[in-house]
Amino acid sequence: MFVIFLFPLIVGGRGVAAAAEPIKIGFVAPFVGVSAKYGTDLRDGFKQALDEVNYKVAGREIVFSTEDDEMKPEVGLTKARKLVEKDQVHILGGIISSAVAYALRDYVTTKKVPLVICCAGATKLTQEQRSPYIFRVSFANGQQDAAGGWYAYAKRGARKYVMIGSDYAAGHEKGAGFMKTFKLMGGEIVEEIYPPLGTSDYAPYVAKIANWVGKADHLWTFFQGSDAVRFVTQYAEYGLKEKLPIFGEAGLTDAANLPAQRDAALGIEGYLQYFETVDTPENKRFFKEYRE
Repeated sequence: MFVIFLFPLIVGGRGVAAAAEPIKIGFVAPFVGVSAKYGTDLRDGFKQALDEVNYKVAGREIVFSTEDDEMKPEVGLTKARKLVEKDQVHILGGIISSAVAYALRDYVTTKKVPLVICCAGATKLTQEQRSPYIFRVSFANGQQDAAGGWYAYAKRGARKYVMIGSDYAAGHEKGAGFMKTFKLMGGEIVEEIYPPLGTSDYAPYVAKIANWVGKADHLWTFFQGSDAVRFVTQYAEYGLKEKLPIFGEAGLTDAANLPAQRDAALGIEGYLQYFETVDTPENKRFFKEYRE
């Protein structure tokens, strides 16, 4: 479920708010490009939580505004400034991209504006770069991946891995979490490959992976959105899915991607902190209401 943070005394560094003043929330996420579907889902989930409280809390109306960061750090910072300085929001939320999250860190800390990270796993923001103004309601990159590295070695019997993931903060931090435990257990990483975000043709990278068929056990992956769709489709087209099986971060084939990946996704396995088929009353209610 969702948590709404209240800052009754000091909000956005502007002192005690008048009782009748609305609470303004600015939401930053990508609505175009590679992760547009994730940005839309994140926004709609947030709005679902606001619907449940009728856009009111502590007797005050909630005003919700969105801005598109395009998955670009410089755009995200510009949009955050606009929300804070022009729209006078009290709280910032959202954020899909770890790179965008890092770009906002110094700004929100200086401005004393609470930032509620709903998705971006930017590890350092709740570790060495933590701030009293930054909150996380999801996960940190590397958490689930550390468990995945242990599982790959201890339960799947893998000893050699090829790694491929998007070349930005999340790809490297998630990969590092997996490699840490996998190597600690005694496993070997034989190749690391990091294509840029928005890659359309994965042929050169798939060719590198093909060199390890028969020599490595599994392929670890981290892609999202349209990148995940293209990679899964092209990996299957090159006939490598069965030759070097994928066991990695399962956001690769999450519910947002499967309709486009179709049969190309069959047989891919992995780990994830949440999936929509979790069989609990709370999740069934959430999923039903979200669909509606």
